[in-house]
Parts: sequence; structure tokens; C-alpha cells
Amino acid sequence: MKNFKVPLFFLLVLVQLIGTISGQTCRSTHAQERIWIPTTWRTIVDTADYTDLLGSGASSWISRDLDGGGSSFGQVGGLCTRSLMSCANTDTRAENNWVFSPYINYEAAREVFYNVSSTYFTFCGTCPTHLTAYRYDTNTASETARTNFASYSLLTGSDSSSRYSASSMLIETVRPSGVNGFYFSLRDTGACATVVRIIIYYRVCVPMVNGLVIFPEVAVPPRSSPNEAYNATCAPNSHPVTSLAVDITSSTSVCTQRDSRGAQCECDAGYMRFNDTTCEGKYFFFFCAL
Repeated sequence: MKNFKVPLFFLLVLVQLIGTISGQTCRSTHAQERIWIPTTWRTIVDTADYTDLLGSGASSWISRDLDGGGSSFGQVGGLCTRSLMSCANTDTRAENNWVFSPYINYEAAREVFYNVSSTYFTFCGTCPTHLTAYRYDTNTASETARTNFASYSLLTGSDSSSRYSASSMLIETVRPSGVNGFYFSLRDTGACATVVRIIIYYRVCVPMVNGLVIFPEVAVPPRSSPNEAYNATCAPNSHPVTSLAVDITSSTSVCTQRDSRGAQCECDAGYMRFNDTTCEGKYFFFFCAL
């Protein structure tokens, strides 16, 4: 038994030595050049996802008719603020109809876009058509608060007065600091407007893995803000050999690696590249050395 223990001991030492050597010779960087991180949209709300927008619960859109002329916001996402007869100018009553969203979470958004598609009847004559967007920022969902008109603020540039045709209202706003969510509202003070679709979204630098470098998803800051930066990370058991900083050019929403050599990581001593994106332990090195 004693004669067996001696060679086994030396065999273990040999394996350890091979692992140490291969850990130095088999680890490597993933050579590359600077890359641009793609950007994409993250949708917060899309009314096309609703089968019936009109409801009475906290998760539904609701409408309020303040002029007595009738309004609806139903299965097809339409806000028909007056009847066809009213649109023919037989009713001179001033329009004042509202639609209120359920409570909407900002998620990770920094800059928020609102795209409202609407149409107007072509035989409306001289009827004015004004569709205006509002927002009420709050950290607390409240059924009473969401229909409190005084709480809402006008979204800049949201008044649409197009007549007799399809219209798309695109509003770009900045998320207020320290606010988690909001209510969105549309007010029609014109005639014959039908809201076809509402999409609320924001832009992000997409998450991706490039070799041993892991880029997280990061919300793009407002275009009016100074340029910003964020850091990628290395895979477990690896460390950076170049800067992992990614610069975001706010004015153009472009995400670019800062180092001209690209972001690079290499495996720690005692580990080696495996499947291109991971660093494995010393017992893989024996095969690498062979």
C-alpha cells in the first residue's frame, strides 16, 4: 500500500502543475475592434394589446363625457366624441371628452415617447378637431386621482388640429426624477376624432454578450442631456484587459465602446476559455495542455 501512495502523490502534483501551466498558456483575450451597441425600443403600453379598452376597473381605460354629447373608447380603441349627425354641424355644443389610462409604470425609462394615431371624418366641414395629451405623474395608483383633471399637466406639443385625415401625434418627454409611474390622458375639444392606437415606449442599449464581455440593458438618457456612460462586466472567473466603458451619445442615442480596441476580458489564472463565453476551472486545462 505504501508503494502505491508515493506515485499517486506525484501524479496529483503533476496534474496540479499541468493545470497551472495550461492556465497561463490557454487563457487568451478575444481580439476585436470597437463595436457599436445596438439600440431598440421597449414598449410600456400598446392599446393594440387590449381586446376591450373600455372598462370600469383599475386596469382599464375609462372615458368621461363632460359635455353631454356622448363618447366611447371601445373594442377598436376609438374615441368617437360626437355622433355623425353632430359632426354635420347640427350640434353646436362644445366638445369636452376625456380618456384616462390605467396606472402606468415608467419601468427603466429615462426618455418617454407617446405615439397617438387618430383619424377624422372627411365630411366634417369647418368643425375644429383638437386632440390634446396630458400626463399626471404620481408614485401612487388612485382611481380618484386619475380622473382629477386638475392634477394633469399638458404634454408639450401635443395639440393636434389636423382636419379630414389620419394624423399621428408624437410626443417626446423626460421622466421626472423620483417618480415611478403616471396616468396618461387624451382630451378631445373638437369633433369626430377617433383614436386608433396609443403606443408609449422608450429606447435602450440592448443587452448582449460578446466573448467574455457582458453588456447589460441600459435605458438611453434624454437627448437633451449630456452624454453618459455605463460599464459592461466580465464573465465569472475573468477580468478586464481594456476599458469596459460604453459611451451613450444622448443627441443621437448611439451606444459606443470607449476603448478603440473594444471591450476585452481574459480568464483569471488557473482558468481557460470554454465555449467562447465562459472560463472553466483547472481540470479542463489538462486537456488543453495535451
